[in-house]
Amino acid sequence: MALALALGLSLLSAAFLTVKTGKIAYGDPLDMPVEMVISRRMSVHYGDYYNLTSAVPWDSVSKVLWAAYGYTLRGKTAPTLSDYPIIIYLCNETAAYKFIPENRSLILWKQGDYRGLSGGYPAPIQLYIAFDTHLCQDAHWGNAESGCAIQNIYLMANTLNLGTVCEGGLWLDRTSINEGLSLPSNEEALYKMPLGYTLPPYTNYQNLVPTIRPSSSELPEIQDTAMTLEDALDSVFSSHEWSQNPLTKQELSQVLWASYGYSYLEDTASSPPKRHRTVPSADSYYPMRIYAANSSGVYQYLPEQHTLTTIITEDRRQSIAQASGNPWASSAPLIIATAWDDTRILTVNTTYIEVGLITQNVYLESAAWGLIADWGKADSNEQAMRQALGLTSQTNLHPASIITVGHPSGNFNLTIASSEGGTTSPLPGTYSYPAGTSVEITAAPSSGYSFDHWLLDGQEMTENPKTLVMNDNHTIEAFFIDNIPPEINLLGQEPSGNVLAYQNVTVTVNVTDSGSGVSNVTLSYTVDNGTSWNILNMTEASQNAYETTIPGHEDGTFVMYKIIASDNIGNQAVNNNNGYYYVYNVIPELQNLTLTLLTLMTLTFAIAAYKRKLLRAPYNSRK
Repeated sequence: MALALALGLSLLSAAFLTVKTGKIAYGDPLDMPVEMVISRRMSVHYGDYYNLTSAVPWDSVSKVLWAAYGYTLRGKTAPTLSDYPIIIYLCNETAAYKFIPENRSLILWKQGDYRGLSGGYPAPIQLYIAFDTHLCQDAHWGNAESGCAIQNIYLMANTLNLGTVCEGGLWLDRTSINEGLSLPSNEEALYKMPLGYTLPPYTNYQNLVPTIRPSSSELPEIQDTAMTLEDALDSVFSSHEWSQNPLTKQELSQVLWASYGYSYLEDTASSPPKRHRTVPSADSYYPMRIYAANSSGVYQYLPEQHTLTTIITEDRRQSIAQASGNPWASSAPLIIATAWDDTRILTVNTTYIEVGLITQNVYLESAAWGLIADWGKADSNEQAMRQALGLTSQTNLHPASIITVGHPSGNFNLTIASSEGGTTSPLPGTYSYPAGTSVEITAAPSSGYSFDHWLLDGQEMTENPKTLVMNDNHTIEAFFIDNIPPEINLLGQEPSGNVLAYQNVTVTVNVTDSGSGVSNVTLSYTVDNGTSWNILNMTEASQNAYETTIPGHEDGTFVMYKIIASDNIGNQAVNNNNGYYYVYNVIPELQNLTLTLLTLMTLTFAIAAYKRKLLRAPYNSRK
C-alpha cells in the first residue's frame, strides 16, 4: 500500500517511545547488566507457550520497537551499511501498523487481523520484518541488516519478560506476507516474530538458572558491567577513531563471547538442561565461524570451550582490511572476521541474518566496556579473504564480514549543569575524560524538590543516575521541580475549649514550604456537617505563623474546620486532622454559668468536709 491510511495512530506516544525510565530496584530485568540480558536471550518456540489472553502493554511494545530500530543521540540503536533499509510492521487483533522511527510512532497501515499470515506461533502481537530494496539491493545484506534489529527485539523483549522467536527459513511464505500486508513493490518481507507473555515453564524466564561462566586460560571468565541494555543501545555508533592501545584479555573475552558464545544461564526446561547461545540460529545450525585478528596473529574463537586456537602468528590486519575492501580497518586493534560453513547452512539468507545478530552483540558489548566498533562487508573476494585469514584450503568457508573493535582515542568534555532545586554528583561544571570512560551522574534534589528529568544533548530522559560512556563531548543538565506541598501544623485555637454563643474563635497554624515558598493559606469551616463550606484567608502574623478568626455562632452550633495551604508552584496541602476535622461546640452563656456554679459548689462542699475531718481528729494526730 503506497499510501498509508490517513488515520495516524498515536497509541505509541512520544512519551512511551522515548523509552527512558528511572532507576528501579535491582532484580527488575530492566535494571540488569547487558551481559545478563544477552545470557537470557532464548527463542520461545516450543509448543503453544504464548499467553493469548494477556495483552502486551503499549509502553512495552514501544520499548521493543525503539530498541529494534529507534533513534538515539548517536544515530540509531542498530548500525547500518545501507542507510537503514529495515521496516517493521506490527499486527494485533484489529489492524496492521507501520513503525515510523523518525517520529517514534505507529501509523495505521491496514485494518484487520493479519497476525496469522504464513502461520507460525500464535501471540498477541506479531512483528513482520521487511527491507527496502531501493536502499539495499542485495538480499543477503538485507538479511544481515535485519539481524541487528532482530537481536535488539530479542534482548528488549526478555528485559520486559516477553517471549519471542525469529520465524523464517524455508517454510515462511513471504509472498503471502507481502500480499496480505499489501507491501509496496520496493519492500520485501523477511521474517516474522511473535511477541507476548509466556506460559510456564517460561514465565518471566524462571526456567533460566545460573551456571558456570565461560572461561579458559586464553579468555578470562565473563564479567558483568554496570551498563543496562538501554544505556548500551543509546551508545551504539560506528567509529574508526580508535587509539593504538590493544584490547585487554578481559575485553577480548567479552566481545568474542557476545559474538557467538554460550550463555552463563542454564535452561532447566530443556531435557537435558542446556545453555543457549548469545545469538539465535535457524534450526540451531550455527554455521558461522568467528576469527580474531590483532597485532600478534589470527585466531579462531571456539565457543564451546570459550577459547582461542592459533591459525597464524603474524599480523595480518592489513591483508584482511585490503582483502575485505575495508582499508580503513588495517590499524584497528582487533578485527573480528565472520565466515559461514556451507556444510551447515539452512539457506544463505538465513545465514546472513547471523552476520547482523553477531554484529549487534559486538556493538552492545563494546559499548558496555567503553570500546568503539565498526563493521564492513567482506564477501566480495572470498579467496583473498581466506588467504588473509590463513584458511586457503578451506573452501567450504565463505567470509562474510568484519567487525573492528578498539579503544576510542583522545579526551572528551562533559559539561554538567543543574536547575534551581538541586545539584549533581559530580558537581556542575566541565570535566575532561579519556575516551571510553564510563561516568555515572546522579541528580540530588534539595529539600522540597524532586528530580524531574535530564536534558542530555537536547534530549529528555528520566533515568537517575545516568551513565555515559565518553566517546564524544556531552552536555547534560538536571532539572528539578517543586512537587512537594507545604507542611501544616496546628498551633492553637482560642478559646481552646467550649465556645460561647457568638464568641469569635482565633485559629493559628504553622505553615512552611522549603521549595518555592508558601503562596496562600486558608481556613475552610462548615456549620452544616459539610453541606457547605465557608473560606477564610489566613494572614501571616509572624514568621510561618498564620491566623484567622471564625466568627461567632449561635448556641448549639457544631463547627468543623480544616486548613488548606498552597505553594508558589501550585502544590496544595490539606490538614483536616486525618479526616476527623478540627471541631468545637457553641454552648449557651447560661449553660456556661451553670457549669461554673456547679463547680464552685462542689469545691465548697469539699473544703467544708475537709475541715470537719480535721476538727474530729485527736490533737496529736494534727501535729
